[in-house]
Amino acid sequence: DGIEGSIPTLPGLGLLEINTTMTKEKATRQVTFSFQGHECHGYEIHQGISDTTEQIVEQGNVLGTYIHGFLDNTATIDYILKDVSATSEPPAQDPYDRLADHVRKHVDIEHIKRL
Repeated sequence: DGIEGSIPTLPGLGLLEINTTMTKEKATRQVTFSFQGHECHGYEIHQGISDTTEQIVEQGNVLGTYIHGFLDNTATIDYILKDVSATSEPPAQDPYDRLADHVRKHVDIEHIKRL
């Protein structure tokens, strides 16, 4: 629909087998979702339709979702860091601290800034 300019199509990162078509209508809503047997909360805000009805798509070690606030749920942080927690020092109390520590350890932030 030309929402973001004149480019008709762009490839994604190719990490998930999913296609999204941008639309004129923007969806915004509070959502409750189940993740690993836990009730979690967040909100959706997106402007498109994807070729899946799943709220969360997981393929290999990649998770994709429209749910903002996904990482505000302890269950999602625990799941993402489950292998790390079993082999590292005791986790910080705050799930955001745990996730930030993991990212700092495994992501070259300075390289990303240079890009």
